[in-house]
Amino acid sequence: RLEPLPADPGPAIGAEAWKTRLGQRDAINGYRALFTQAIARHGRDATLRKYLPDLLPGIGCAAFHPLIRTGYGVRFGDDRAVADGLAYWAIAFVPLGPLGPVGTERDPRALLESVHATRALAGRDLPGHRITGKMKSAAELPEFQAKLDALAPDDTTVAALAAATVRIYADGGDFTALHAVTGTHAFRLLQPFITPP
Repeated sequence: RLEPLPADPGPAIGAEAWKTRLGQRDAINGYRALFTQAIARHGRDATLRKYLPDLLPGIGCAAFHPLIRTGYGVRFGDDRAVADGLAYWAIAFVPLGPLGPVGTERDPRALLESVHATRALAGRDLPGHRITGKMKSAAELPEFQAKLDALAPDDTTVAALAAATVRIYADGGDFTALHAVTGTHAFRLLQPFITPP
């Protein structure tokens, strides 16, 4: 069920106004050209440092697949996969909303267990198409936002979140949880290029 890339080059994407086409599927070839040229001119590391901060608000788009594709491009030194991952991220871009204030909970697993124990959230059938649509619906729930705002991230948070997602997946084998495992791993691969942290 893979779709071939469109033969039409689509709109040209310039480095100055590249954000104007975020979320537009017809811009795939323009974004591929932009990121391929940026990597050829400035190198993979500089390209990632330049574009990742603006793409991060859409980190969950397409069920983390653009993040995963970009991360694995870095992992295996494949500049084409990095350019394709960034382009996919740009056309699938869906921000989940702003982050609130920093909370006091330092354990992501405890926070996830708290979400599961909250009656208004546990087992709720969320509207939205596929994983990303349901994530967007969850992010808009005040009860979920309160849980998210409770987190106090530090240097150990990503590793703790990775361990928590692996445990959730191992406990239930849920396909959606697997996206959290691979997404967290991909984020760790890209973390060195994200400034400020």
